[in-house]
Amino acid sequence: MSIGKVTEWRMTEEERQAYIVKHPIRPTKKPRGVQFDTDVIDYKKANECKKEFLRRRGKKIDRVDKDMLHKLYMSGKSLPDIAGAINISLANLNRYISEQREINPEKWPYRLKRK
Repeated sequence: MSIGKVTEWRMTEEERQAYIVKHPIRPTKKPRGVQFDTDVIDYKKANECKKEFLRRRGKKIDRVDKDMLHKLYMSGKSLPDIAGAINISLANLNRYISEQREINPEKWPYRLKRK
């Protein structure tokens, strides 16, 4: 073969299949950090297990003492202070209060806006 000359190799389909059978592609190293075979992952089962775990864990607001939350809200404490006191995020607190306002607006009145 000379430099710069391109040699084409053409195989028939039968030759290609025979070559694949004779020289299968095998991984040379074990993948790092993988302890299971990636060919048999059942993604549907993994998704169902995740949903079941999240359902069992429940929402963070379910673990909060609702009476204490209402007392803090009615006492006039700021929402970030209430969220810190009951150890949930401000977004979860706002979502819970807005849901409760739809159910019982008299119990969760709107606050006056500060200037």
